[in-house]
Amino acid sequence: FRVKSTNRNGQWADNERALYITIMPPWYKTRWAYILYSVLIALLIFVIVATVTKINRYRNDLQIERRVNDLKLRFFTNISHEIRTPLTLIIGPIEDMLKKDLNNGDKPKLELIRKNGTRMLQLTNQLLDFRKIQNNKMRLYVKEFDIVEFTRGIFDSFAPLATHKNIVYSFSTALEQYNIWADPSKLDTVIYNLLSNALKFTDAGKNVRVAIKHNEADGFIEIQVEDEGRGIEFENLSRLFERYTILSGEELAGTGIGLSLSNELARLHHGEIVVVSELNRGSTFTLRLPSGKEHFEDDSFVEFSDEAGVLVHSAMQPEDDFSDLPAPAGFVDPLDKRTKIMVVEDNREIAEYICQSLSPEYFSCIAGNGEEAINMLSSQNPDLIISDVMMPVMDGMEMTRAVKENFATSHIPVVLLTAKSSVEDHISGVEHGADAYIVKPFNASYLKAVVNNLIEQRKAIIAKFRDNKTIDPSTLRVNSKDEEFLRKLISFVEENHTEEFSIEQLANEMCVSRTVFYNKVKGLTGMSPVEFVRQLKLKVAAHLLTQGYNVSEAAMKVGFNDARYFSRQFKTLFGHLPSKHLEKGSY
Repeated sequence: FRVKSTNRNGQWADNERALYITIMPPWYKTRWAYILYSVLIALLIFVIVATVTKINRYRNDLQIERRVNDLKLRFFTNISHEIRTPLTLIIGPIEDMLKKDLNNGDKPKLELIRKNGTRMLQLTNQLLDFRKIQNNKMRLYVKEFDIVEFTRGIFDSFAPLATHKNIVYSFSTALEQYNIWADPSKLDTVIYNLLSNALKFTDAGKNVRVAIKHNEADGFIEIQVEDEGRGIEFENLSRLFERYTILSGEELAGTGIGLSLSNELARLHHGEIVVVSELNRGSTFTLRLPSGKEHFEDDSFVEFSDEAGVLVHSAMQPEDDFSDLPAPAGFVDPLDKRTKIMVVEDNREIAEYICQSLSPEYFSCIAGNGEEAINMLSSQNPDLIISDVMMPVMDGMEMTRAVKENFATSHIPVVLLTAKSSVEDHISGVEHGADAYIVKPFNASYLKAVVNNLIEQRKAIIAKFRDNKTIDPSTLRVNSKDEEFLRKLISFVEENHTEEFSIEQLANEMCVSRTVFYNKVKGLTGMSPVEFVRQLKLKVAAHLLTQGYNVSEAAMKVGFNDARYFSRQFKTLFGHLPSKHLEKGSY
């Protein structure tokens, strides 16, 4: 700021004064502001470049994933085509053989092959149908038929399975007849999958209901499949119809395409599948199909049939058909001296196959899951348990732990069968108490060899204990609880060897029931309690003979009033008379 002055005449003087003033810029024009602008612009450019790069990478990854999925699906489709031919060559001759007169032993095995071959063919066809839908090559061969009778036929085919699982199974409709236009083979697949899932995920004593009704509001026919099973979490409902989605636990794992295929087939019929579910309460799947055939008129993939009102039957059969199989039973013959095997398997046909593989050397019974097996143990008292791992209600691992932790059953060997083949799974099985671990698919001869080995090992250990002149429970190689039980029993008998005991008295002394006491002694030593106590007393008598007692005195000391009977029992155990005991240097 500069200042000069003038005189009265207007002449400027030389006396000038200057004031220097610095004007500060606003904050948005400061150096730091411009630095910030530069940083923000650079950051924005970086974010834009990174975002575009990420989008391109995701796009490329998505394309690669789609290509890989397409290659996988194409591969499985090609494999499925290749599988259909040998399956046809298997099923055809088997069906021809079943028409002939066969002995009782061969026919069940051939029927088992036929059923599972047919099931494999059904799964193969589903995969091929799924591929056709993805490629928009699926064709519908639509005809008019009675949906009420058609659905009832599929419902009836599952009745034996529902009865076997003890599920309350019901069908209801107010419609005596209702004709719709649809492709019966495709609709068969949809209803089959809905019913199969409902029965698979519903436990014994619960309900599965099938209902058909006509919705007057929109003209749709509705087929409801309601169950009281495990239900589906709300956040998983949106993913339910995605391909390869398996929402349940490992024991319920499947192919992952059933519901997705069903939903796509319903969509091709201009219908839909609506699901309402609550976790641990159950689910309701509703197949909604439009009436009439006008909705198909613009579809190029639809062909109509003029066979109006034709009766259509389901071509598919439940995976587990129990119509020809006996109900699960225990060891019906208590006098049968064969080794008793309990097979714990939720798939009835596999259980029957295992039993047939072990017959006639072993006597078998079947339990449908771990909980059922635990409940049967007290009455069946098996010598060995063969169990699947992945089962509903209680799996094989939990059952094995329960068996080994229960004093009454801890001595029973357990063989686990499972599709899990990793080292970690093997370790987990051993940690739960399994005596052997066999991976599925298993060879029946190998399974039988493992069972034989475990049984023979047990017999050899028991024989060694029986033949041992001393009384040492450690020779039985049992767990600490069982060894403590035997030591306590042996100690009690030795301390009271002059007395006579009943099984009830010994059971009370050991603080267990008579049944548990008998089964425990029999399982650990291979002898009944009476035989075991007699052998203990004879070994005590042998010790007394070495201490200078004569035969009569030793017999009286251990409760034998008849010296002759004592001598016979002594010779049976030791191979020589009591009088020869010292001469042979025994004990």
